[in-house]
Amino acid sequence: MKWRGCGTAVGLCALGLGVGILLAAIFPPSATLFLVALALVACGMIFLRNGG
Repeated sequence: MKWRGCGTAVGLCALGLGVGILLAAIFPPSATLFLVALALVACGMIFLRNGG
């Protein structure tokens, strides 16, 4: 894996945090947590795809 500066680290953190919240949102279900998790996962994927 090639590190392309700070953007990749931000993308990995956002992706990891989003996945963690997504798993936590299942117990108990919360629409707000679910939407925030999806937004973080999407941001993480965009950061990783664009390279920061």
